[in-house]
Amino acid sequence: MFLTTLILGISLISKALPAQEKEKAFSQAQKAFEVGFSYHEAGNLEKAREYYERAIAYDRTFVSAYINLGNIESQLLRYDIAENYYKIAISLNPHHADAYYNLGALYQLQEKYTLAIQNFEKTISLNNNYKQAYVNLATCYMRLYLKSYDRQLLKLARESLVTAGKIDRQYGHVYFNLGMLYELENQPGLALSHYRQALRYYDDSSPQQEKTRNRILYLEKKIAQEVAP
Repeated sequence: MFLTTLILGISLISKALPAQEKEKAFSQAQKAFEVGFSYHEAGNLEKAREYYERAIAYDRTFVSAYINLGNIESQLLRYDIAENYYKIAISLNPHHADAYYNLGALYQLQEKYTLAIQNFEKTISLNNNYKQAYVNLATCYMRLYLKSYDRQLLKLARESLVTAGKIDRQYGHVYFNLGMLYELENQPGLALSHYRQALRYYDDSSPQQEKTRNRILYLEKKIAQEVAP
């Protein structure tokens, strides 16, 4: 499950610049970033890239511009370039949780689950309320379980999802992933219950709505067949 995060600008301008120049550079970079952010939200990736690059031209240490450039490259399936942008962001600010989260999500997208887990764990160490990281961490554990059938991985997945649920009890992805976990444990009744719960929290326009409904229909049919005489 790849959850793209767009982050507002954070600048770490070199102390060598005079205060007035630092302020001007930050202001210009922030304005360019905000324009790029607007284009990004509208789906115009080329214009978004142009303005994020302008932000970096004004301030080479504008961390969030690198992160969002990484998001663009990831959307365009240019994973190596995206990875490089995220790593630049981390080198500039090793305490930026969003940079580690996005790098983890990139590795998860490429099925590099061990690397993804490392970055999600780092995200959580920097921000223990990062609910998306807990959910994605659980997803990685479940994917690895399908390769090894080590039930300890399901235990870790459950713990991560329970923590995410404590952070936000109305976060649909928690219930959807619990549904997946119960399916892996061959408990279709509990899985169905959690998918139905997830459906309560997904917007009608969410692509996750259809996916959840499909799981519900599948399990309803499966359970009906199992109880049929």
